[in-house]
Amino acid sequence: MMKIITVLIGMLISLSVFAQQEESTTDLVTDRPDQTESAAIVPKGHFQIESGFVFQGDESGNMKEENLGLLTTLIRYGVNKNFELRIGSAYLNTKQKTDGNEISDISGLAPLFLGIKMKKWLSLLL
Repeated sequence: MMKIITVLIGMLISLSVFAQQEESTTDLVTDRPDQTESAAIVPKGHFQIESGFVFQGDESGNMKEENLGLLTTLIRYGVNKNFELRIGSAYLNTKQKTDGNEISDISGLAPLFLGIKMKKWLSLLL
């Protein structure tokens, strides 16, 4: 298991190195679902892919619940300086246990969401 985690971390580090090779005139601002919300818009003609995972656990008495979101992904495309298109989804897994016995294990793809983000809605009309 430790080998797999090490390989995954190595892959993520190598991907981030390649992503930073080109000179850019704008800063990379993330907007990952459930993690950050920013007012920044992806520059016109650019794609930005943000992905990660979320783990949440809760234990109360003899009841334990674990929620895992894998590949929580948001894809953003800059249409112009004030407008971007967005699409995202995730793979979710929820487990519930009572006294160490699993009573529920539900997993599957979260609904796909489509959206837009506007910086200045009035400027789109002009």
